[in-house]
Amino acid sequence: MLKNNLKIALRLIAKDKLQSFIKVLGLTIGAVSFLLIGLYISDQFGYDTAFSDADRIYRLHTQIRSIADGEMNLNSATGSPPVGPGMKAEIPGIAEVTRVVKGEFLLSSPKIPDGTFEANGYSADPSFFNIFDYPFLEGGGENALVGDNQVVLSAGLAQKFFGEQSAFGQVLFMGSAEDKIPLKVTGVFEDKGIKTHIHPSYVLSMGTTGLGSFINSTDNWVGQNFVTQYFKLTEGANPLVVERAANDLLQRKAAEDLKSTGMAKTLYLQPIQDIYLKSGGISNHLYKVSSMQYIQLLGSIAFFILLMAAANYINLTTAQTGRRNKEIGVRKVNGASENSLAAQFLTESYVLAFIAVLISIPLVIAFLPFFNQLTDGQLDISLLFQLQFVLIIFLLPFFSGLVSGLYPALHQAKVKPVANLKKAGNKKSLPELMKSGLVVFQFALVFILIYSVLLVNKQIDFIHQKDLGFNYENKLVIPLKTGNAQKQFAAIQAELSGLSSVESVSGVEFKPSTPVLYDTRVYRNPTEDNAPISIKMNLVSPGYFENMGILFLDGRDVAANDDNQVVVNEAFLRHFGIDHKEAIGKVLYTKTDEGLTEPLEVIGVVSDFNQVSLKEQVVPTMHYFAKTPDHMIIETKAGSDADVLAAAGRLWSSVLPGEPFEFSYLSDSIGAMYKDEQKARGIGFAFSLLAILLGILGIWGLVNHAMNQRFKEIGLRKTLGATFSQIYFLVGKKYLYLVSIAAVLGVPAAIVFSKKWLANFEYQTDHPSTLLIPAFLITILVAVGSMSYSIIKAANLNPVDSLKVE
Repeated sequence: MLKNNLKIALRLIAKDKLQSFIKVLGLTIGAVSFLLIGLYISDQFGYDTAFSDADRIYRLHTQIRSIADGEMNLNSATGSPPVGPGMKAEIPGIAEVTRVVKGEFLLSSPKIPDGTFEANGYSADPSFFNIFDYPFLEGGGENALVGDNQVVLSAGLAQKFFGEQSAFGQVLFMGSAEDKIPLKVTGVFEDKGIKTHIHPSYVLSMGTTGLGSFINSTDNWVGQNFVTQYFKLTEGANPLVVERAANDLLQRKAAEDLKSTGMAKTLYLQPIQDIYLKSGGISNHLYKVSSMQYIQLLGSIAFFILLMAAANYINLTTAQTGRRNKEIGVRKVNGASENSLAAQFLTESYVLAFIAVLISIPLVIAFLPFFNQLTDGQLDISLLFQLQFVLIIFLLPFFSGLVSGLYPALHQAKVKPVANLKKAGNKKSLPELMKSGLVVFQFALVFILIYSVLLVNKQIDFIHQKDLGFNYENKLVIPLKTGNAQKQFAAIQAELSGLSSVESVSGVEFKPSTPVLYDTRVYRNPTEDNAPISIKMNLVSPGYFENMGILFLDGRDVAANDDNQVVVNEAFLRHFGIDHKEAIGKVLYTKTDEGLTEPLEVIGVVSDFNQVSLKEQVVPTMHYFAKTPDHMIIETKAGSDADVLAAAGRLWSSVLPGEPFEFSYLSDSIGAMYKDEQKARGIGFAFSLLAILLGILGIWGLVNHAMNQRFKEIGLRKTLGATFSQIYFLVGKKYLYLVSIAAVLGVPAAIVFSKKWLANFEYQTDHPSTLLIPAFLITILVAVGSMSYSIIKAANLNPVDSLKVE
């Protein structure tokens, strides 16, 4: 029976090539979208799963809020240095703890004597590899990070610095020529193919980078929240019980300190397998994270595009029922049961679905590089041949064939044989409600996707056009990554400032586009009987504000002889309720690490500017004088970047021989803050086009079939004097009506999406609801374009030829 059904299915597919092509194309679009997005989602869920006890590994997550108003002051993946060891010593259920501090260091070897700055370097406790059990190619073990000046390299970095020879036991140097530190390579680990949120290139023993005094302190459980800490729990330990015990321990250790600061601190344990996708709002990650919202959005797009493809198939198949009524009637008269007829129609849908999936596999491979570029992913063709995807590819045609073919099969099989034989030309075999509902469903999705793309574009355009409070054009950024480079800042600044192609040069600790990591608590008076406010602290050189185009509202700039004098922003004054005209000379107070009260004199007020992305509001910030800043910012004259870079490179080589010269454009750093939004725009646009294409195929197929059924009617109407517009309206009004309903029904979902997506931004584009009108018009234009070809073709036929059609 199966063999016979297959023969009939193939014969019918070959007989009606156009309709079969439309069905296969629609199902192929659905399959390609589903497989590409499925590959991406599978890859994203694979982060941090390679470690042996991943289900027992947790990261410390710290929140600090103001007791007075509940305002969040810190929501970080880091914590105070003594927390981890203290928890292990006093709380049952913790097998291992390791602390990690991220750094970027200048490394060199005999193979690369000048050295390079290497990112993703970590200083860590000896237990690091007990928790993150990377496979070792050389060395390793429990003693790999025990002593000072020890380093463990990734295989890629070992290859870079030592070539084909063994790296184990070799010496790698850290630092510039004047202060090189020899590091003994105690291990090489394989990191290729291991997806993780930490992604280490090399791991240093904790004492190597001079962190000992901070890391080994045991009494500061409130401040110095710069250390990332991981825990491996014992078998059967309850993480909620451990978390509760950690907060009880924090209160015992730091209740008085917390009370004096006016802050409430809470510790959480975050499962390592949740970090990559479920860290929304948490800052200070070691490497990179993504978003579960992003995954859910992509998954929804894939699912709905697959459903749209199935809806196309259902509509096109059931619209053709009238042409097969006689065939069905004859089969029933000859004894065919409803089940056998349903099996025949399902076989046809399965065959088309298998053809679509077979076509989709090479298309997925072909589009994978473009998709990687679109999503900033690193998907590999080999993923398609993993067991889970082989099963998905095998089951996909059965699923899509069943979803697409079940209703048409049941509908066609239930038609009465006498009715079939009498009404071979019946055109109303498909219940109008079902047919119309599927068209509405498809175009409601098309409308929502079009609106979403328009909204994302408008918000991103708004971001690029909004005044950030400073000028980032024509700005070169040179990082000063070593102590020697920072000491030479003044000399380099003086030389570069004399170039005719340079407008100005300044220095800053935390450049725009990066968060300010230093903070302190500021009091209104020295008695500390008032709630402090957490204030960010940045360090800047004289002339920084002018260099960046940041406006002074009052007072003066920082100067080299300043001690406790600060320049503050408007947000600072708002938090203290101070008018900027009364701010100059105002004295506030802070506490040093030793607990001493220290006065702060406000010497200047600058306008608010967005240090980081527009997803966040401007925070109260004060600026101290920086003698040795981390970054140099050069404002160049338009079109002179190449000349300035050449001169800066020569100067760098003469002043800092042996240190790599690096630079970046500040405008690129500003743009990189919205990388996820740019990805969302690209993905939304690409899949909106696919959804529109499916909508076009659906209406075109339906209208084309309707025209074939109504050739005589159209010919007769033309003979009786009907105009082109009357014929167009006669055929098209129904579909325009359905598409209009679809757009209206899509409005609530579009509004919900706009509110949820814009909620990610502190600053939002105005009146997003105005985009509903262009989205509606585009949807209508898509519908008009979809059906116009078939209607125009039919309307332009000679009436005589139309009336001849049997």
